[in-house]
Amino acid sequence: MGLHIEAVSQYDLFTPPNDNNKLMSCMDRINAKYGRSTVHIAAKGFEQKFAMRRSFLSPQYTAKWSDIPKIIC
Repeated sequence: MGLHIEAVSQYDLFTPPNDNNKLMSCMDRINAKYGRSTVHIAAKGFEQKFAMRRSFLSPQYTAKWSDIPKIIC
C-alpha cells in the first residue's frame, strides 16, 4: 500500500536489512581484524564454546532440598 518510506524504515534486531552495504562492509572489516564470527547478526545464533565448572558451584540452600544442611542430634 506504500504507507511508509522504505529509506527511513526501522528494522528490528532479528531481521536486519541485507542491502545495507556500509553495515556489511563494517562487519567484514571487524571480522577480518579480530577473527571470523567476532561480529555477526543476532538471528544467526551462536555456539556456546565454554562450560561452567560444576565443581566450583556454590550450594543452593534456598533452591534445593539436598543442599540444606542436616543436623543429627
